[in-house]
Amino acid sequence: MYIEMIYMLLNTLSRLLVDIVAYLHVLFLQPEGETQYYNKAVFADLRNKQPFQTTVNLDIPQNIVAGSEMVEVSAVGM
Repeated sequence: MYIEMIYMLLNTLSRLLVDIVAYLHVLFLQPEGETQYYNKAVFADLRNKQPFQTTVNLDIPQNIVAGSEMVEVSAVGM
């Protein structure tokens, strides 16, 4: 699984009566999200027509974490 790491520089400045104190911190951020599952069922009647071919459109949310896209396909035959 691909995880994108983002770093952010945090710069703070404190002015005291006598001196000025500056801190520079590096923060490492890891995007997180919740797994969302979608199901699209396609019925293929192969008794009269073979081979079977179809197109399935997938709606991927716009707020997806980069690199986390995954599609799983399964088939059951009787």
